[in-house]
Amino acid sequence: MKRWLVLIVLLSLAVISCTEADRELWREVDREYKERGRECTYNHKGELIGSCDYIN
Repeated sequence: MKRWLVLIVLLSLAVISCTEADRELWREVDREYKERGRECTYNHKGELIGSCDYIN
């Protein structure tokens, strides 16, 4: 039982770390789009909402 609990905790931490790395990647992509004159909107999970629009 104790091993299962430890395994579940470790897997949860791995998923959270991966998710944070994905969010950082999307932030970098968003910065590049803004430099090129486009703006994108993301939800709290870091997923793209709709499409990217040109900034006037």
